[in-house]
Amino acid sequence: MKLFIFFILYIPLLCLGSEQVDSFIIRFHPHKVIVLSPRHINANLSVIVENKTLSKIFAQIITKEEKIIYSFTIRPNGNISMPLKISKSDEIFLMPLSPAFQAVPLKIGSRPYEIPQRERE
Repeated sequence: MKLFIFFILYIPLLCLGSEQVDSFIIRFHPHKVIVLSPRHINANLSVIVENKTLSKIFAQIITKEEKIIYSFTIRPNGNISMPLKISKSDEIFLMPLSPAFQAVPLKIGSRPYEIPQRERE
């Protein structure tokens, strides 16, 4: 009987968890950026960028050495998807150019994270 109650109460908790994706999903909101990252590098890795703001976004995906991998534009409430070939040791960033925002690091294997807008000095 105790085993039955254990399954009834605790098994549904195993089904709950954070979002898991096979690609980077970057969501631009008016005052923050939310990043969902894949747990592992795979052959079909891609970057999906969603614009939830009311302005057009110009951005680049760059390496730590500032080599440009992609440059792109996203219309308001639009999205774009790009394939990405990287290794585990590569450090890549999404750099919004307009509207200006801080660089967003793209980290493999991390939980969903949020980058708030910097306060103006």
